[in-house]
Amino acid sequence: MILVSTSTIGQFFREIGKPITGESRHSDPPSADAMQHFLKTAAAYATGTRRRKRMRV
Repeated sequence: MILVSTSTIGQFFREIGKPITGESRHSDPPSADAMQHFLKTAAAYATGTRRRKRMRV
């Protein structure tokens, strides 16, 4: 499978992601704050708000 996308999806994943710490390769379930951050960030990318803001910088 080949997936072609813009760098915007990479920016989105960097913004919502967090490194996994410790020896385990599994993360704890996301907190309520982490879910709110995800939803707010996803909405910004979906409406183009985040992309336009980044392009101006």
